[in-house]
Amino acid sequence: MSEEKNKTESMSEEDLQMLKSGVHGQVSASLSFIELVNIMNNIIAQEVESRLDKMSEEEKKSTLSEIKDHFKKMEEELAEQQN
Repeated sequence: MSEEKNKTESMSEEDLQMLKSGVHGQVSASLSFIELVNIMNNIIAQEVESRLDKMSEEEKKSTLSEIKDHFKKMEEELAEQQN
């Protein structure tokens, strides 16, 4: 492994950037839509946890109230559209 690391350390910056770009392309080309959705969902879940960890209890309660109000408004609009 250290022998492989030494090879990449001796690469020029341009070659290393080309290598990274090529590997990035290979990885992204091999991902299915479902895998991409799962990756994005995991990133979002981590962001949600991070934000919630930083919120005070008062901020959490306020945000929950806003979310409930938003859903109530959506339900009312949907009911109006169905009539």
